[in-house]
Amino acid sequence: MLPFTQKRLRSGALLREFKEDVDVASLVWHRDKHDRNIRVVRSDSWKIQVENQLPVEMKSGDLYFIPERTYHRIIKGKGSLVVEIDEVFEKLSLMEMIGPNAAQDSVLPKGEWVLLQKGDPRREAIKNSLYDMVCQTYAPIGGHFKICDSQSLDRYVYWVVKDLDNDADPDVALLGKPDIAGQKMGAAANDGSPAASVAYKEKSAELRSGGSIDGVANWWGEVSGKPAYAMLKRGALAVEDEAKVAQLLAGDDYVFHGEHPDPNAPPLFKSVRGWYTKKFGGKSSTKIILGNPA
Repeated sequence: MLPFTQKRLRSGALLREFKEDVDVASLVWHRDKHDRNIRVVRSDSWKIQVENQLPVEMKSGDLYFIPERTYHRIIKGKGSLVVEIDEVFEKLSLMEMIGPNAAQDSVLPKGEWVLLQKGDPRREAIKNSLYDMVCQTYAPIGGHFKICDSQSLDRYVYWVVKDLDNDADPDVALLGKPDIAGQKMGAAANDGSPAASVAYKEKSAELRSGGSIDGVANWWGEVSGKPAYAMLKRGALAVEDEAKVAQLLAGDDYVFHGEHPDPNAPPLFKSVRGWYTKKFGGKSSTKIILGNPA
């Protein structure tokens, strides 16, 4: 869940609101893949901070320009913050930087899922934009604990990505690596658009239902909450056998339940077994493995 709500104005700009009760932990340092003009509509003691600069109080009517890929953050004030954001697309796209004579596989094909494995030069071309997208996706929970910089993405052998719009950056991604009985999904990201959100859910469910991409099959991963609901709703397979769960989670600290332990859980959750509560970092979460491990 993003720390703001927004709507698209007729001008094409975004009107974005950060509520008074927003969790300060979700207001993380991040960067965007395009230049942005920001106009403050309403603010009471909220601040903006750009990398290598001190925080500046935002006042109604103020204008700010944030260059692409420049780290910045919002610092909570009183009441709600409302800003109007206009992205600037005048800079060269990845396609333009590469040039018209670049090899056909130098950029992502439009509207197609692509599997990028280690050694594929396209990984380096999209690495920074993919990292930005991961940061944006995981910002509400304080970031992805295994992805601390763009180089951390290399821990994933498989990048399943798709470019949905007119720029050359990926808009949705699933990241995984070989593990016990197949390929374990370790991260997912999308640009926050409805189209990218739907694409992620559908592709993840497809792979978890026995699907493959470029001959790579047996995808699986741990999920909970809304992602688990979305995957089950779309036909993802649940790993219900306790022995199989034990094999996949070897070495982890968890308690197997079978049926969902919450009596008020949605009927969809109650329709499958395989639920367990996993402990990590002083916290615990009820999860299930969805996928098709060998």
